[in-house]
Amino acid sequence: MRLPLRLSIQSKLLLMLLGVSLLSIGVTAWLGYQNGKKSLTVRVNEELTAQRVVRTTQLRALFHDLRSQTLGLAENPMIAQALKAFQGNFTELQAASLQPAEAQALRAYYEQEFLPSLKGLTEGEPIAENLAPATPAGRVLQYHYLAQNQAAAGRWALDAAPDGSAYSATHAQYHPTLARLMRRFGYHDLFLIGADGNIVYSVAKEIDFGASLTAGALVQTNLARAFRAARDANQKGYYTLVDFERYLPSRTAPAAFTAAPVYENGTLLGVVATQVPSDPIEIIVSGGRNWAKEGLGKTGEVYLVGPDFKMRSDARFLIENPNGYADTLAAAGVPAYQIGRIKTFKTSVLEQEVRTELARRALLNQSGRIFATDYRGVNVLGSYGPSGVDELGWGVVVKMDETEAFAPVNEFGRKVLTSAVLLQLGLTLAALALARLFLRPIEQLVAGAEAVGAGKLDTVVEVSSHDEFHDLASVFNRMTGKLKEQTAKTEATLKQNENLLLNILPGPIAQRLKDGEQQIADAVPSVTVLFASIIGFDDVAHRKAADEAVTLLNELVGALDEVAERLGVEKVKTVGTSYLAVTGLNIPAIDHPRRMLEFALELRNVVRGFNQRHATNLQVRVGVNSGPVMGGVVGRSKFIYDLWGDTVSLAQALEHAGQPDSIVVSDSTYQRSKDDFAFKRAADVQVAGKGAQTMYELAADA
Repeated sequence: MRLPLRLSIQSKLLLMLLGVSLLSIGVTAWLGYQNGKKSLTVRVNEELTAQRVVRTTQLRALFHDLRSQTLGLAENPMIAQALKAFQGNFTELQAASLQPAEAQALRAYYEQEFLPSLKGLTEGEPIAENLAPATPAGRVLQYHYLAQNQAAAGRWALDAAPDGSAYSATHAQYHPTLARLMRRFGYHDLFLIGADGNIVYSVAKEIDFGASLTAGALVQTNLARAFRAARDANQKGYYTLVDFERYLPSRTAPAAFTAAPVYENGTLLGVVATQVPSDPIEIIVSGGRNWAKEGLGKTGEVYLVGPDFKMRSDARFLIENPNGYADTLAAAGVPAYQIGRIKTFKTSVLEQEVRTELARRALLNQSGRIFATDYRGVNVLGSYGPSGVDELGWGVVVKMDETEAFAPVNEFGRKVLTSAVLLQLGLTLAALALARLFLRPIEQLVAGAEAVGAGKLDTVVEVSSHDEFHDLASVFNRMTGKLKEQTAKTEATLKQNENLLLNILPGPIAQRLKDGEQQIADAVPSVTVLFASIIGFDDVAHRKAADEAVTLLNELVGALDEVAERLGVEKVKTVGTSYLAVTGLNIPAIDHPRRMLEFALELRNVVRGFNQRHATNLQVRVGVNSGPVMGGVVGRSKFIYDLWGDTVSLAQALEHAGQPDSIVVSDSTYQRSKDDFAFKRAADVQVAGKGAQTMYELAADA
């Protein structure tokens, strides 16, 4: 469609500027959004995978240590000696028997203490006679070490029963050492088991102490399976690890067991076994229940799943909100009996079934990342893989709700759209102002040129065109020489002014002033500020002539400016030998703390290089802080661009508090950079009006 013939140059110019800006902003915003979305998606995937790799590595280390510890116990001569001694004593006790009152006391222990603790945790009602050891020796030991053991710290704290038996003498000899081993390694219990299956020694003294693993109530337990595997292996150095099951002697708590045979001179003496609680695994998987600090946000969690598709670690949502967790499972269609067991045992370990695609792939020994539905019926982004503990065949799943995982992507899209709209609005206003500003001088120039060229102020020149340029063309035909000369002078002056402005102000601020902004003041929510002082230059300057001192200072500051420009750091100003810089202000940078710390290290290297070239002994002292700032152009006839706010004040305070050749950072900068640089804690600095502030020193070899 043709534009109207009488459309003014101002309107044409405005339309062209708006058209070009709309197109460029639209293309830039779209490309920026697509690239940003892709980058953020990759980052979320990598974070989830990193969480899984870290947990898997820690689990492998934990179970590798358990293997080494168990084999070390099996090969320890003291364990062999203790096992022989306890077996001999146990055999001697087979000839003993309990008095009626003693038998009644043992029965009372089961009926009044142990069985009530199982209420609601087992199917049916356990019977004391079925749980107590069948052998005389087992009953005698349980009477003295369970029923009559009232040690305040726990039954394991009793070194020897006061029955004067050979068993108690052996117990007094070995128990303190074995109890220390149990506590040091974090076991729930440590067992010495005879080759016939009798548990002849236990540190924790639960109802499995003195019992048999080949007959009776414990024959179907995972401890019994671990014992049989170790005993029947017929191989020194054999090790077995059995998966978690509910273990009745530990009041149905989930327990796993390790076991290894104990040999002496090629003869099997028995088996040493350890009871592994779920607590250390829970700490690894949940990161000490600090999910948010571990980078899992509000909905992220890590869990272990066994070959039976049941959890081997507690669900985060159960720990944080048990009632809400039960409601969520009910809404997801989980059977009521399963929810009831989770409530009863107060754990999802061995109770929560997770037949999800993530769990299925992890148990197939596959690794990867997919979108899936979790056991709550919620769409998630998950990373899956094997646990690395071959004996157990567990899978590891790390997941986060899609809504939270992609919240940064959605937020980024909103910011891009908002920025594009605001930028277009600003460009529209700027284009309108520039168009008007452009035409006003032209009209004045036409009138002045007409008067100078013709010598008459009322001269009228008629040309064939129908816009403002017909006047300019008529004048230009008669005054082209003078106009060219004046134009050249004007351009030279404008270039000189522009260079001067760029030497005073940062480039983006100078451009904003050139674009017509009268008052520039910005509040930026997150930047990193550096305040540095060159120590010792005044002494150098006193020994030099003024021009030499200025030359040296220019060389040093110029070198710092070059490093700043290379690293994307914005220099704010220099005051004597002080240097103020910022990152993330006019040049957006997500990693502005890292850039500033790299600049601080380069700054120190520049000063050292200067010392080598000029045989000086200058030192630099640097303070770095991250946070919000305000910045703007200050002054009228003589102006500078300056920053202010608590962030800048604290950076300066840190610089004053630091030692020569030190780089001191605030807690805010440290928290954002501790994964990228090495720091050491420095003494707190007192800041007026703020009190003591935590600071860290960047390590010298960072």
